[in-house]
Amino acid sequence: MSNRTVNIINGAKGGTGKTLFARLLYATLDQAEAKVVGIDSDQENPEFSSFHADPERFAVPTVDCLSLDGGKKLVTLLSGEVDPSVASRLPALAHRCPADVVILDMPAASSTRLREQIDVFDLIPACGEMGYGVTLISVISASYAPIESMSRMLDFCGDTVRWVVVKNQYFATEGVKDSFSLWEESKERKRVKKYGGVEIELPRLADTTFKAIQASYTPFTSLDSLPLGDKLLARSFVRRSRAQIESAGPLLGLPTPMVEAA
Repeated sequence: MSNRTVNIINGAKGGTGKTLFARLLYATLDQAEAKVVGIDSDQENPEFSSFHADPERFAVPTVDCLSLDGGKKLVTLLSGEVDPSVASRLPALAHRCPADVVILDMPAASSTRLREQIDVFDLIPACGEMGYGVTLISVISASYAPIESMSRMLDFCGDTVRWVVVKNQYFATEGVKDSFSLWEESKERKRVKKYGGVEIELPRLADTTFKAIQASYTPFTSLDSLPLGDKLLARSFVRRSRAQIESAGPLLGLPTPMVEAA
């Protein structure tokens, strides 16, 4: 059974781990055999698609979802239509449309333009008409909590969407327990909980292993090419991250049997 979902990963700045979470979520859904499509909307640094460049294996196209033309392409993909010329270049995308889950990785600091696109395309009710729920995901680091940006998104969307906040421990200060205190003491956190949102965490990962993954553009579905030590550390990181993702499974579109198992 599927839980059709559009996951919009949004952030007020770069460097919080937004695309890292997109890659982990994609791997979790892919390994659960969900029909998952990722959309990389970061035109300056399309890291999400770069890590999933095999068109026969992965469905992660680049689409400028903040432009009018890109918005049209997005809703067309959500409807399950794939242009024949695109299908020939991206066979995995054609195979997975209509998707069970769509992961939309937005550019950094794009909240204002994202709200404009949601408004112009009437995106949330449109997704509902196509059978999708919408989840807004905010990835925060220990050094920066996008309180003001999240407040505006909460005002704009309210309870018409589902909410997930990801606390990225990779950038946390080791040994400091209250590194997310700014977020945890905020009224925005109370609002997220009021709307039924959840918080999950990304665990820490050895810096050398993170750099090995980044240097080789290794997707989290294919870690065997890494040196043995890095491979084991990366596998552990994925396992622990997957447990966190599964705890928010109903909001992120994980298949029902996988959610029940968690």
